[in-house]
Amino acid sequence: MRRQGLEQEETATLLVRSTERMRDSPPGEIRGIVQAQLVSDQLKGADYSLGDLFLVAPNLSEEGESLRIWASKRGSAERGVLLEGVTEPVSPAVWEGFEKARQKVFARSEVVIYKSLHIPCDLYSLGMILFRTLLVNDRQEMEGVYEAVDRTAGQLGPISLSLENQEKQFLSRRLRFYLRKEGEILSKKAIFHRQQERENGCDAIPDDLWIEALLIGFRLIQNRVEVPLDQLGGLMGRVTADAERLGGRIKLELFGSRERNREILEACDLIRKELSEVRNG
Repeated sequence: MRRQGLEQEETATLLVRSTERMRDSPPGEIRGIVQAQLVSDQLKGADYSLGDLFLVAPNLSEEGESLRIWASKRGSAERGVLLEGVTEPVSPAVWEGFEKARQKVFARSEVVIYKSLHIPCDLYSLGMILFRTLLVNDRQEMEGVYEAVDRTAGQLGPISLSLENQEKQFLSRRLRFYLRKEGEILSKKAIFHRQQERENGCDAIPDDLWIEALLIGFRLIQNRVEVPLDQLGGLMGRVTADAERLGGRIKLELFGSRERNREILEACDLIRKELSEVRNG
């Protein structure tokens, strides 16, 4: 994404293979299904996935209303990419002119390609959302958190989603060391948004629970392998299992001891008392 940006603009030759008018077109307008081939030295079918989106504007060589096609990849050709898509609504005159010319080659057609974000990108996003939730507060913005996370991830090295207990223990020890190097930016104090709350301490959060939460984030952002669609369920199942296990540990810390339960009950009683005083004026 940093190298290519969110979109790619090209000029290509469009060869329309078939057109079909859609029955549910808006009144006075026409939408059509188009199968076509894009040919260009810059476009190779293997470089694009079924999730990529193509916006094609054929060069109709006529002034007036233009035509735009939103399409996705159907397959690869010896030259270029095979597409199937739908036109934006156009007037009957423009559609008829396009149909008559469907056997022609539309040279110098404008193409904008929106690359889809594959599974590794989604895992990276989930990891960064977790880090933002845990670490961004009134004294440190996402930019600083990103730099610290990126630096620590590079020191930890690659981490697989399927961690064995022995590997998890080893990584936890290494992560503790790097957290001390980074200081408060990755410490458990960061989870409190206000400085006053952080100064009051956060000893109630166990160190090993904090390490586990951060380790889940680092595992997510470090996975770059492509995952076949038929294996997506198993992959996300492992991610969900990690989140549920962490949630279970958090619940245990909150409600697993009599002392903690008594503290929560006292807090709830205090809130009920304050609410009752507000209602009664």
